[in-house]
Amino acid sequence: MSGGTTMYTLKPIISLPSETNQSKTMYRMKNIHGEHREPDDHASHESKIVSGITEQDPLPEVAILEARQEKILAQLAQLKEQVSSLCNVLKESSQTKPTVVSGSEETIRVYIAVNANSTRPPYSLVALQKIWTQADLRITTHVHSTVVDAVPELPISRKRSISNIIINTALIWKNVPELELVLSPVRGHPLLGEVNLLRYLSRLITIYNYENIDCPGEIDAILDLCHRLPYENSSKEKQAILFEFSKKLGKDKWFLGFTDTSIADVAVWSTIKQINFGKLPLNLTEWFARCDKVFLST
Repeated sequence: MSGGTTMYTLKPIISLPSETNQSKTMYRMKNIHGEHREPDDHASHESKIVSGITEQDPLPEVAILEARQEKILAQLAQLKEQVSSLCNVLKESSQTKPTVVSGSEETIRVYIAVNANSTRPPYSLVALQKIWTQADLRITTHVHSTVVDAVPELPISRKRSISNIIINTALIWKNVPELELVLSPVRGHPLLGEVNLLRYLSRLITIYNYENIDCPGEIDAILDLCHRLPYENSSKEKQAILFEFSKKLGKDKWFLGFTDTSIADVAVWSTIKQINFGKLPLNLTEWFARCDKVFLST
């Protein structure tokens, strides 16, 4: 039977309190129907562990490793910039044509002193005056007090050419064991040897620098032989060097097969002229006569 109202209401037979307080209980049970629940201790402990893991400070080793990694990355970035800039410079330099300074544009003015023994005159200076037409090699001679004998008269040219390259050379006859090139009378040591004088003068002027050609090593080898020749004691050793000169000359008109004289011809000619050999190989004899004609012509 259904209905919205009751016919009559009965009083409860027993009235129970909402909570029963019992003073003597062995266990106290939580109300499973209660609206509020206390937090779970296990879940709270897990959340504390997770937060501790995420909020823990990093180890010192890890911090050092991270700092080192950042430093390496910064160095790599800097190196990349340097390589990039270097590539740009090389690209620009490869596209730019080199500028060659001609003899007429090069301006050189130097003062040098050459101490030479009168028994071994530096004939190479006379030869350079003849063949270096784009340079003005001005030579003045002086006699040192250590020299008592007569000094040789070199065929030095006194003409003055119009050139931007002027080499003022004071040739001093002095009692020295080997030729000395003095660049500064105040400081420094002199350069020894006539071949080193030729090397210095050649490198001083761009258009006459033998290092700008294809075979500078062969010229240096000839210059070294010229330096050795006067110091060889036996005639057999001297003849061996002359044979080496003859072999290098071959059937060519000038050394190294050049169409004109070079610093190699000047060095060999001056060395042989100083020692005054009685007999030379046939090709050297003909070559020596050509050198006399070119270097000593007036």
